Amino acid sequence: MALETDSLSPQKLSLADTEINWARLDKTRFHVIGAVLFTVQQGLIHPTAVVKTRMQVADSRFAHTPGLLVFKHILRNDGITGIFRGFGTSAIGSLPGRVLALTSLEMSKDLMLKYTQGWNMPETTRVGLANGVAGFFPA
Repeated sequence: MALETDSLSPQKLSLADTEINWARLDKTRFHVIGAVLFTVQQGLIHPTAVVKTRMQVADSRFAHTPGLLVFKHILRNDGITGIFRGFGTSAIGSLPGRVLALTSLEMSKDLMLKYTQGWNMPETTRVGLANGVAGFFPA
């Protein structure tokens, strides 16, 4: 008894159907996870911003000191809290912008997919165009 491979294959979905659709998205989870990931990213970059700021202060003795030495000086004198000074304020202050950016990204992508639905172009081009246009709006 031979099995038919056609009946076992997954249903063919169009590329636009496999994309994240704004209407089907769990928005609370999307925004929370997105905000957490952006905050982690900001936390990884924040020490370099602290070093840069210390070097840019007008009357700083670190103006012409290499960044690695400034980093070591901050760690030696202020500890790990010195490297992350101001991170809480920065992270909380940028949360509303992150929520707006993620929302506008997904909504503009969804609108562009709907707008180009009747166009005579390959579906991969439609999805690429929608992602490209969506990337311009949050910026």
